[in-house]
Amino acid sequence: MAWFKRKDGGNGSAGADDGGGLNIQPDKARAWFNQARTAADTRNYAYSITCYLNGLKFDPTNIDAHKSLYEIASLYVRAGGKPAAGKEIRSMLGDKRPVDRLAAAELAWITDILNSNLNLRFVSEAADLGLTEVAYWAGEIGVKVLARNKKPAKNAFVQYVDIFEQIGAYEIAVQVGEIALNMDRTDAALQARIRNLSAQATMDKGRYEANVGQEGSFRGSIRDAEAQKQLIEEDTFAAGTEAMARRIQRARTEWEANTLDTAAIQRLGDLLGKSGDEKLESEAIEVFRKGYADTSEYRFRMQAGDIRLLQKRRRIRAMRDRAEQSGDPADAARVATAERELLETEVVEFRDRCEKYPTDLGLRFELGRRLYDLGRYDDAIPVLQEAQNDARHRAKAQHLIGLCFLNHEWFEEATESLRLAVDTYEFKDDDQHLAMRYDLMCALEAHAREDGDLAAAEEAGEHAKTIALKQLAFRDIRQKRDAIRQLIKDLKAKQT
Repeated sequence: MAWFKRKDGGNGSAGADDGGGLNIQPDKARAWFNQARTAADTRNYAYSITCYLNGLKFDPTNIDAHKSLYEIASLYVRAGGKPAAGKEIRSMLGDKRPVDRLAAAELAWITDILNSNLNLRFVSEAADLGLTEVAYWAGEIGVKVLARNKKPAKNAFVQYVDIFEQIGAYEIAVQVGEIALNMDRTDAALQARIRNLSAQATMDKGRYEANVGQEGSFRGSIRDAEAQKQLIEEDTFAAGTEAMARRIQRARTEWEANTLDTAAIQRLGDLLGKSGDEKLESEAIEVFRKGYADTSEYRFRMQAGDIRLLQKRRRIRAMRDRAEQSGDPADAARVATAERELLETEVVEFRDRCEKYPTDLGLRFELGRRLYDLGRYDDAIPVLQEAQNDARHRAKAQHLIGLCFLNHEWFEEATESLRLAVDTYEFKDDDQHLAMRYDLMCALEAHAREDGDLAAAEEAGEHAKTIALKQLAFRDIRQKRDAIRQLIKDLKAKQT
């Protein structure tokens, strides 16, 4: 298979700038990503992978593109795709620039997903390029895969510790280090290192809180992996080194010299937006808004919106921390109100983006998800029905469609959609898949109770048994299994 055919100099000018940073060219990257999505929609996964990698050479900082590439590669592997051959990986190396090495390492890993050594190589390349969020995301995946190996190597866990320490992710470095230590309790040097990393994590948390005051309590308050990665990136820049200050000042000077220069707008906005400083973030919003007004490039409006939403989420995290500490129902109510207002703001933002990019089904999924979270099920269903045509979001969209029908008590429609989600989702028996199966079980149980349908009750019982065998502590599965077993007995008794 031909992975790496270049088009029109497609890999040409992305690379290192004079300061050793990355010359980001989002417009060129976006063109490749659009081709990648089109290829994925036609199940041409190999070509989709090629397009994503070519695009990432122009914008390796795009974490969403890395995630989409990973999902498409998973579909490719599941469809019988083989790991990239050495010749193909060498071809991806191209001119052997840092972005070329990153792309080659990523290709090797994503086409051989269970290979921890290849994951380590990619994560190391990302860390060396300063791609903190990418390194964290991929490293977290790699650690989980390594932990599932029958005989994981202690040294591999230690290598992950090295990388997490390098990118300043001290808390997860401690967690991974403890896994390694449990494999060899006699390693005094590793014990001392974990103590030092733990102390660093504590100081890091204190420094962050001192810098941002009421803005939040750093990683310990984070509820999900996506928010954790986002805050790690914020903290990396929040340290406010002199080098970063100089970079911002140089970018500001270039922008002030020509505020219509799209590269200058992008460079200054990126640096300010990733500073972790609310004042600088607000300046970034204004830079991007002005850039959109002056050039009509919609990406600048989107980036201004992303920073504004990031700030809102951070404030809500701080409110949630205070509410948990106080235990005051009034504080909890204020958090709920703020979260709903954020969702409504996001709906407006993503609806606008969908109008601008009507063929981007990923945006439609994000809009539909937020409409669902707001309880606007009738609005969410048609949006999610469009989004399910995107291979990247098909199963998750079907899941949400099923939940919308379930909330309307349309049990037959709910079970059909949820069955599709369970069958379509590629990572069998992870937490997301178990949640889909659990919701299908609930829909079948409700249908059985309403219509006296024994077959539905028995199917619900099979799902309950599968979940219990996989993870007995999952939600309230013990009680659900008992209730469904009793329902089956009652329905059988009625038939006799």
